[in-house]
Amino acid sequence: MVVLGGLYAVDQYLHAKHDPYETPNSQGYRGAVLGSKAPGELRVAIVGESAAYGYGLITEYSLGPKLERKLEATLNPRPVSVVNLAANGDSSPCYAPTLAHYDWLQPDVVLIDAGYNDNPSTLGRPVSTCYRQRNRIFALTGYWPVSDLYAREKLYTIIYGSAERGYQAAGQIAPILDEPSFVPQASADAEEQAISDFCANLESLIQGQLALGRRVVYMTQPYINGFHRRQQVAVRDTLAHLVSNPHFAYVDLGDALDLANPDMSFDHMHPTGDGNDVLSSGLVGPIQGLIESAP
Repeated sequence: MVVLGGLYAVDQYLHAKHDPYETPNSQGYRGAVLGSKAPGELRVAIVGESAAYGYGLITEYSLGPKLERKLEATLNPRPVSVVNLAANGDSSPCYAPTLAHYDWLQPDVVLIDAGYNDNPSTLGRPVSTCYRQRNRIFALTGYWPVSDLYAREKLYTIIYGSAERGYQAAGQIAPILDEPSFVPQASADAEEQAISDFCANLESLIQGQLALGRRVVYMTQPYINGFHRRQQVAVRDTLAHLVSNPHFAYVDLGDALDLANPDMSFDHMHPTGDGNDVLSSGLVGPIQGLIESAP
């Protein structure tokens, strides 16, 4: 018991040191640990992959804090919290289980910032390969440990010169990479199947959240390639029947950023802090419209 207490204390120290910069907090999501909502508080939950998580950025420059500050300024004096449930490597099969796990956070609005990872490489993905489900301690206890990751990467750096080379030598996938840890199924037309599966998963996710009385925003991510553009055409067609629903908003930010511009994206995929400024600005109005619409 003393040993466990000591490990917990070390883990809490590492959370306090690293959470503001890169790691999920002790509850498994990015940003400050949240409790019950205050009276009148608006809470927005983001689900998505590494672009939504803010890979490569310290927490304050990621989408969640940017959006929270803009909503606070717009809705003042109403209290606002944005909880970032996105995770590196996740894709659409992961979002419903994620929201179910965090149902106690009681989001009023669910923002879906996703699409890049729903490609042929993730066809047939089981939920067990999603980011949180791969962490056995979190799956069993609901506590996200960081000390094991910290110790492993320090050891890899000492032995192999870098954590990334250590993961490669061990035949493992580094947590920061958006790659599946499973073998995708074969498909005669993998791209079309991936698009079809993504659309079906989105429809199911959105309908499930609407049934819980939540508002839902689907955000088209900045276009990354031709496949992504075809995917988003299919998404628009799939979600067209929801346009008249006052609890749903479709926000097309596909052309909002030029991912080839280093001021907007540092790797042609993940937004910079300035990029997230642009994206969050495009989301404030639609979210405000949803919460001010008829109940």
